[in-house]
Amino acid sequence: ANGISYFATNFRTLLDMPEMFERFTGAGFFAHPWYRNAPYYLIYCWPPGSASDGFGDGAERTGTPGPGYGEFTARLGARFRDPHALWYARQILGDRYVETVRADAPALPAPQPPAALPQARAFPDAGVVAMHTTLGESASDLMLAFRSSPFGSYNHMHRDQNSFNLLFGGKRLFQGSGYYIAYGDEHFKGWYTATRAQNSILIDGKGQELGAGGYGRIARFLHGKAISYCLGDASRAYGDAGLTRFRRHVAFLRPHAIVVYDDLEADHDATWSWRLHSPGPMRLEGEDLLGGNDLARARVSLLASAP
Repeated sequence: ANGISYFATNFRTLLDMPEMFERFTGAGFFAHPWYRNAPYYLIYCWPPGSASDGFGDGAERTGTPGPGYGEFTARLGARFRDPHALWYARQILGDRYVETVRADAPALPAPQPPAALPQARAFPDAGVVAMHTTLGESASDLMLAFRSSPFGSYNHMHRDQNSFNLLFGGKRLFQGSGYYIAYGDEHFKGWYTATRAQNSILIDGKGQELGAGGYGRIARFLHGKAISYCLGDASRAYGDAGLTRFRRHVAFLRPHAIVVYDDLEADHDATWSWRLHSPGPMRLEGEDLLGGNDLARARVSLLASAP
């Protein structure tokens, strides 16, 4: 829940401690389903050759996953004989892959790309959904990441319930703005972690509540070959701002269209702000917004029931 960047902070602890407990007790601590799911969180949310899903402190930094991510998935892939986890590890580690896995299990299945996996996956316990067109082939992939987390927005999490980020070709098209300079500095508190810096909603200029009380949830997830869909509910994330309903529907229409439908209510006549940020330039063309990166162009059309 702290995001893809700080996920790496505890890699060694997450592996060494259960191994130690197994030696002491004989119990299979790796039997917990979290361990089988963890490599898939990385496969979907930070594919090799791509920037990450962009959620949490430090996730705006460019670049592909570092060697620690490969070593983590290599050890789990070897333990579970999981060919997809081993593929992820090999993509990251390159020539170091054989050296990393040899000590764990010398006779492993061949690494297998994720092409046969579903092109979208939900991780509702952490509150993240990732949708793709060509998972595992980042150069041609359109990726949408969505967050609405029951853990709220404390520690290294941002006030970004019901926010989304969009990437093409492994590069960001739209993503929350700001920079992780120092934990707790003025930029961190006033912009970087605030809702106004995310691709979400403000009510009367106010964003979401800081802390565990500013939470959301993935209320629904459906996946098909042509369409993936999720529903995030952030109706409880805004404290005393007067927002009573915020349900965001996201339909990912392959190959290249996305529909975001926001169902909003307040206990008073409110002014709503639909926030969208991009690392690249954006400009208006008529009533549409144009953006993109050096690989793709994006057109954003905003329709509403009020001016």
